Amino acid sequence: MRKRTLLLILCLCLVAIITTACGGGKTAIPSENSAFYYLLAQQNANNNQPPAPEPTPDPEAEKYPLELSQTEFTLNVGATDNITVMLNGEEITETVTYTVDQKAIARVEQGVITGLSVGVATVTVHSDNAEEDKTFTVNVTLPTLELSKSELSIIVGGSEDITVSLEGKTVTEGLKYDVQDEEIAKVENGKVTALAKGSTTVIYNTAFNDTEKDKIQATKLSDVDDTVTYNVFLLSYDEANNTEYFANTGARQCLTTAYAKKNGVVVADNDYCIWWLRSLFPNFSRYVYYVLSDGYFTYGILYRNYYVVRPALWINF
Repeated sequence: MRKRTLLLILCLCLVAIITTACGGGKTAIPSENSAFYYLLAQQNANNNQPPAPEPTPDPEAEKYPLELSQTEFTLNVGATDNITVMLNGEEITETVTYTVDQKAIARVEQGVITGLSVGVATVTVHSDNAEEDKTFTVNVTLPTLELSKSELSIIVGGSEDITVSLEGKTVTEGLKYDVQDEEIAKVENGKVTALAKGSTTVIYNTAFNDTEKDKIQATKLSDVDDTVTYNVFLLSYDEANNTEYFANTGARQCLTTAYAKKNGVVVADNDYCIWWLRSLFPNFSRYVYYVLSDGYFTYGILYRNYYVVRPALWINF
């Protein structure tokens, strides 16, 4: 019995010691001046504090004006030029925004200006960090080519040179010639050669229907260009002088039609007119044979409206 009592007393003593070390079974409240209390209060304050507002831009913050290397440009169509944009001493050419009011006239990409068509375009340069937008004008022009002659009258087989100049200087390279009807003429290095009479081509396409065209025989003219065939053509000097076609001088006379008179053809007193042949007069590139109103031959410089053409053709029966 004494042993059990002694053991109980020892256990109680041990419990008392532990309880005392832990504060007698009560939670210890730290002092307001303790470090633990300060950290706990700071944590609670942080958890309950609203987020800090975003900083607002300062309207008084200093901004610098844009500086452009050029504010006026003159470009040819297809040509380019460069603009350099500076802000506070630093180049920002590739980072600014370029706005073109006439997009068909010019475009600007990272400071490179390209002329697209004739006209005037205004370009606005913008940067958010700049004091204000900057504008400059792009003048896009196409220099005018000048020709020594704008109209040519060339007999079939004949040729004539035209001179092209740009700003007073003769241009010989980089030129392209487009011929609307390659059956009538060709151009090589500024030399225009007539292959067929323009009016005869019009006559063939407008005066005959498909059935009639099928009966027209294409022929080569050896005195013009034996690589080209013609459906309608002008007679040569030899053909007009051939008695199988015209028995005498009188047979070569040509009465003036009402259509020819309406278009200002020269009419003789006997109501006959002058008509062209396709043959060039020897040694004179601009002189050609024609038949007078009395049926006789002569030659002269090719005129445009004063004389008539008498188209000829071969027919298959």
